[in-house]
Amino acid sequence: LVDAHRLVTLTGAGGVGKTLLALQVAKARGASTAHGACVVALAPLATDDEIVPAITTALGLPLDGGDSLDALGRALAPLDLFLVLDNAEHLVAGVAAAVTTIAHRAPRVRVLATSQLPLRVTGEQVLRLGVLEVPPASTTLAPEAVMRYAAVALFVARVRQVDPRFELAD
Repeated sequence: LVDAHRLVTLTGAGGVGKTLLALQVAKARGASTAHGACVVALAPLATDDEIVPAITTALGLPLDGGDSLDALGRALAPLDLFLVLDNAEHLVAGVAAAVTTIAHRAPRVRVLATSQLPLRVTGEQVLRLGVLEVPPASTTLAPEAVMRYAAVALFVARVRQVDPRFELAD
């Protein structure tokens, strides 16, 4: 989606892996853009007024004054950049305004937002991440059968990163 669209929002319940996926995409996309990738953590912000300063600070860009959204657009206009706006759900209106400005003023900037809610802006493509399947609690399955569930397979993969000898047993 990020190759075909300038604005993609990853949505889903808290803890489903939106941030991790966004970071992996940013790592991959950053190498193919002239100005790399930048991740802006929005979770610590309390108000919409903090969004533009958070973006410009993360990028190390000075604003040239005037309306902050307009100044953000001017600052980003010459850049070829992949921008991740992480945890936008509590600032949807402000992030939507910033993304709209970026879309109009900075044609080579692509935005990947993570949020429990879509931004609902023109051109946004939404990818909803579902939760990983787990086996029913009331069943007893052999290790090879339980490994067919995505949550178990991910758990085992992470344990094996710590201990390569780990084997799932009954």
